[in-house]
Amino acid sequence: MGLIAHDDGWRIPDELWELMEPHIPRVKTKHPLGCHR
Repeated sequence: MGLIAHDDGWRIPDELWELMEPHIPRVKTKHPLGCHR
């Protein structure tokens, strides 16, 4: 990603992530590089 030089003010609060996380599908791959889905 890179070094963040300034805060753009765009963040998702932890409380919202807790609600969203169960709906994000898990990647089911055994490939060592994480590709070949």
